Amino acid sequence: MRQRWLSKVTLLIICLLMYTPHTSSVSPGEISADTITVEYRNVTVFAPAVAQTTTGYRGVISTITVTIQSEGSGRVFVDTLPLTQIDMQGSARLAVTVASALVRGDAMCDEDPDAFDYFFVVRTEAPIIGGPSAGAIMTVAVTSLLENWEMSNETVMTGMINPDGSIGPVGGIVQKVDAGASVGAKRFLILEGQNTYTETISETSTSESRWTQIITRQVTRNVSDYALQQYGIEVIEIEDINEALWYFTGFTFPELVSNDSISTEEYIDSMKPLATTLLQEARTLFGNASHQFNITDIPNQYPFYFRNQVTDYLNAAEQNLLESESWFDQELYYTSTSNSFQSLIDSQYVVYACEYFRAEEGSKYVGDVLEQVRTFHAEKSIIAKNTSITGAITLQCVGAAQKR
Repeated sequence: MRQRWLSKVTLLIICLLMYTPHTSSVSPGEISADTITVEYRNVTVFAPAVAQTTTGYRGVISTITVTIQSEGSGRVFVDTLPLTQIDMQGSARLAVTVASALVRGDAMCDEDPDAFDYFFVVRTEAPIIGGPSAGAIMTVAVTSLLENWEMSNETVMTGMINPDGSIGPVGGIVQKVDAGASVGAKRFLILEGQNTYTETISETSTSESRWTQIITRQVTRNVSDYALQQYGIEVIEIEDINEALWYFTGFTFPELVSNDSISTEEYIDSMKPLATTLLQEARTLFGNASHQFNITDIPNQYPFYFRNQVTDYLNAAEQNLLESESWFDQELYYTSTSNSFQSLIDSQYVVYACEYFRAEEGSKYVGDVLEQVRTFHAEKSIIAKNTSITGAITLQCVGAAQKR
């Protein structure tokens, strides 16, 4: 399923894509040709994704062929079919950056990451794919190529890659397990803490008066149990790219031990104000949502049990709010911010639903909301584009702020 080979090839460069010697002497429109000898290695990996279909979401397998080529200068090229979102390019570049940092710190490896160019060829069944959930596996692939480590063909993973090498959360894990099973995966790597998921189920009951009632509720299930029972796949939770490398290659980088004290002052100064603001907004909006829910007559009879559905969102908003408060008390402000943000989304849904059912013309109300969203998006896009990013913490803070 995955292949790697090491060869020397002679390429006739007809365009300036892969080799650009003496570009200053080339006039626009002029064709330049040359012959160079390059060395390359490549490997193909599986990246599970989620595609939306007419019957819902399903897992699909994307194949990513990663090639590193000598006589390069650290450039990154991405070729996709069909389309990808812009974050795929960002994930590929970040994968190269993180892998390069790991390799530079390895005294046993004499490869210079800057002496290669990097090519990512992505093929998938999904009509449009995003890059974040493939970031970690791309990092593993680049690192393995630079170190010349063989990769397991029975391991599949999903997860973002962060600049510090940690793995970030992604969605659709159950569907991605389905996709992994389709290519014979025996192990599935996920971020630690993402081993549970919520499933909405419907239950039907018939009363003595022959009325049929359909009740929907959310049930928390275990990803490991699902994967093992359905496919015999072992789900393994990991925290960083070093752990992922171990399960894919059997190799890992030694952890550096520092005697210096670790300061979280910058993190607290940056994240605590945002976490405080979002938590207060979440409390306020949840209170408003609860009030709106209590004064709104929402239909709840066969076949449309709307009030039950809105109740589920209100309960989810409350749960996320409680979790945000708990994380905030533990000074884990980034996680608190994430829960506050989700609580805000659920509470806003409840408010929209209540206002819709109280509106004289539901269709007009929906049109007004859409127009508000368009205006909001345009305004925030301008702010985001004009914001100066000075580091990873700034990027995280700005991103969370603009999403509000």
